[in-house]
Amino acid sequence: MLMAIKSKKSQLGINLIELMIGVAISLVILTGVLSVMLRVNVSGGEIVQSTRLNQQMRSALDLMSKELQRAGYVDWLAAWDQDGEDGPLSMDDDVNGDGKLNILDYYEAVTPVLNEMGLVQVNGNCILYSYDLDGDGGKSTGQFESFGFRLNNGAVQMRTSGNGHACDTGTWQSITDSSISITSLTFTLDYVADVDDGDSTFYSYTVAPATEWSDTPLTACTPDVAGEVPEDGDVLCLARRNIEIALEGQLASDAAVTMGLSTKVKIKNDHFNIATPAP
Repeated sequence: MLMAIKSKKSQLGINLIELMIGVAISLVILTGVLSVMLRVNVSGGEIVQSTRLNQQMRSALDLMSKELQRAGYVDWLAAWDQDGEDGPLSMDDDVNGDGKLNILDYYEAVTPVLNEMGLVQVNGNCILYSYDLDGDGGKSTGQFESFGFRLNNGAVQMRTSGNGHACDTGTWQSITDSSISITSLTFTLDYVADVDDGDSTFYSYTVAPATEWSDTPLTACTPDVAGEVPEDGDVLCLARRNIEIALEGQLASDAAVTMGLSTKVKIKNDHFNIATPAP
């Protein structure tokens, strides 16, 4: 009988002090768990925001890079084919009127086009360029071929229509959305680089019995009239160029989340010109 009474007493519940100690320990553990979860959530949100900013900026940078590589492209044969008909060249392509088809006809027909289409203009946070999109051998009046990028009201914009050599003309469309704000966009056009660079060089050659090449930058190129037939002693210029693009931005909802990206683009089409390019 005594053994039964002792067994019942050993099964009695915990007292108030033990309960309070258990609750306190549980609260401490729960506080730690909640703190870790909060930090994980905040960190995850920051990563998502940074990823969104990174994706938008890299997408804009990639688009600008791929587009600028095309600057100056011209279908040379179409530029010479003055009669506008498919097939072999004919006497309609005798531009200089000497009764023959020769290199002077080619030069007179093609050089003005290469000079115009190869022009790249940089004005601070805006760049303008052209390329022969429809392959007709020049800047078409019916096909939009005057392209550009600019920074406007916190967005990178691409030119989608219009003509002219000004950054405030034509129609522009944003390629970044309102979730980010672009704070800086710069284009640096480089004609002459260090010898070890190799990305951009300013070649020149003289129309003479023996063609002379030089890596030395020129102070002038001749002739200075587009399409004029070169003579002995005239200096023509072939410019290899690269463009450095620098982009900085931040989240529109959190200015503390920022990012800066840059890249260097080699323009694939050299600029054959008859006037010294602006730096």
